[in-house]
Amino acid sequence: MKLGLLSGAVLVCAIALPTVTTAQSGAAPIHLVVPLSPGGPSDQAARLLAKELAKALGQDVIVENKPGASGAIAAQTVSLAAPDGRTLLFAPSSMSGLPVLVKSPPYASLTEFAPLGAVGGNQVCLFIHPSLPAATATEFVNYAKANPDKLSYGASAPGEYLAMANLIKLTGIRMGQIPYKGSVQMMPDLLEGRVQAAFMPAGSGATYAQAGKLKLLACDATERLSGLPDTPTLAQANVPITAFYAYHLLLAPAKLPEDVKSRLAAALQRAANEPSLRAEYARLYIPAQYLTPAQTTENIRDGERIWAQFVRETNFKPE
Repeated sequence: MKLGLLSGAVLVCAIALPTVTTAQSGAAPIHLVVPLSPGGPSDQAARLLAKELAKALGQDVIVENKPGASGAIAAQTVSLAAPDGRTLLFAPSSMSGLPVLVKSPPYASLTEFAPLGAVGGNQVCLFIHPSLPAATATEFVNYAKANPDKLSYGASAPGEYLAMANLIKLTGIRMGQIPYKGSVQMMPDLLEGRVQAAFMPAGSGATYAQAGKLKLLACDATERLSGLPDTPTLAQANVPITAFYAYHLLLAPAKLPEDVKSRLAAALQRAANEPSLRAEYARLYIPAQYLTPAQTTENIRDGERIWAQFVRETNFKPE
């Protein structure tokens, strides 16, 4: 099996003007590198966090989008930066799988970076085109089984691909895959029915589902999302799948001095607990959970085990 969304993407990088969150300070700015295209829920989450970090630190925070290669470009940028606390990586926890998904990964483990903590991430949900005769996740699985290889799904990030790959493995359905650089790029094809299904962040598709342009069937989460109380989890929809809880990790280059690490980690904790940030995250259907630096390392290790198991069970071949 090959992960098409990574194929040939190492040199792909969208150009986006950086966003500066101003803190009215003379201190050198912090660059928050985001491995995603502008506009998506995780990019919005990064910009909201940058605003709160700027206030907590009294420094400007510049958001820089460096998408491509499922995070490898952004990760390499940060890994090569000086360990002075001025360049940070905003990493979806699915990036823990990169070492087993590509032949020449930029790191052997995300633990090579200095973990500063983590905040809630985007739980992916199953969306389908409204033309499909399915109102529930079970009905979708049954329809896909009755129509093998006639449907295609989109994927724009490892976590989205993992959710669909698990669904395919556990249910026996057969679907084609079409890779995208981001959910923003995938959405037109999904809305037009050129691809019929996708796992993507709730914030990417919920508005379209509410307008009847997509069907939202279930979310890959351990419990219902607070902003979507009527949408079941896949387990509640009687679809066998292992829920993967997502986070956004804040990482710094290795060898970061302990005093700088402590200062940044404390600022992240303050930012994560700001009521205004939690409210904005809820608007994006993002849980506002916070992880300490030690818990972040544990989350990375858990992710590495999940991806290693995925590679073994699917006979995946790194590209």
